[in-house]
Amino acid sequence: MAAALAFFLTREAPQPLPPFALEASGAAGVRSPPKSAPGVTVLGPDARLTLVLRPSTAVTGPLEVRAFLAQGDRAAPFHPPVTVSPEGLVRIAGPRDTLFPGVSSGTARILLAVGRPGDLPPDSETTVTSLRDAAANARGAWILAEHELRWVDTAEPPP
Repeated sequence: MAAALAFFLTREAPQPLPPFALEASGAAGVRSPPKSAPGVTVLGPDARLTLVLRPSTAVTGPLEVRAFLAQGDRAAPFHPPVTVSPEGLVRIAGPRDTLFPGVSSGTARILLAVGRPGDLPPDSETTVTSLRDAAANARGAWILAEHELRWVDTAEPPP
């Protein structure tokens, strides 16, 4: 028992998370994407989306990632394929139809929360509110990144 206690006391705690930068890119799938505000990714019918959350410094230890899709005042859990590198780089990529089946047009915000396992609030209807609440994250246990997406139903015209 003493050996187990000594191991527990000497185990190194994970380092706090550094700031992360969100990079979004995608082939719009339309010849001339409709004009949109900066920071909005336009996705046509055949588009591919890539989202990368890059830490300012390498992250050691495990990370948990949760994604939500928010439209208006409603947000729902979203389960895209997520990869996390050993340095903490988070990547989501895929074709529009695979990532967002059944979505043909409109706008939404994708929210990505990254934290240590067990540090993110439990899934519920209030998760997004909790993630945005600075008081709930007073010790900096997670980061939240948001990006606006716009789906268009316009197919690429022939050349």
